[in-house]
Amino acid sequence: MCATQPGTGYGGDTAHLGISPQPGVTISINGTLQACTLHPTFSQRLMYTFMGLPTVLVWAAVLLLLWWLLRAARSIGPFTLLVAARMRWLGWVVLLGTLAATAAESAATVALLNTLLRAQTSFGYAVANLTHVLPVPLLIWAALLTFARIVHLGTAMDEDIQGTV
Repeated sequence: MCATQPGTGYGGDTAHLGISPQPGVTISINGTLQACTLHPTFSQRLMYTFMGLPTVLVWAAVLLLLWWLLRAARSIGPFTLLVAARMRWLGWVVLLGTLAATAAESAATVALLNTLLRAQTSFGYAVANLTHVLPVPLLIWAALLTFARIVHLGTAMDEDIQGTV
């Protein structure tokens, strides 16, 4: 099991970093710091799990909400207030879920690295990691909120049309 410190670049050995591995852990630097252990503890396995699980849970929730949205559109029509509301919910879950998942995964990576290395450090890269992760969810969020507004206006137009017929 290995943990890599993303968003950094190092060259050479670990002496200039002031870190050393815990017993049973190996460190390698090939551009980024990587610490590996052959016999992880239960807590290390748990932290390793949380390095990827939050993103999977967020996208599973997104798929569930998308199914929920499509079910509402199929049963009562696409230009309804319910569809617009569910579309807004979906947009906010994409944006806030991605932010929360990135923060949780960053914290788990830092915690795991701190169990593998003797020198405790913050390895603070969560903000740098967000700049790489955020553009796509931000675009999805903006698109969903825009379409939700269009559907909401379409609902008003549909009511006007029903009233004149």
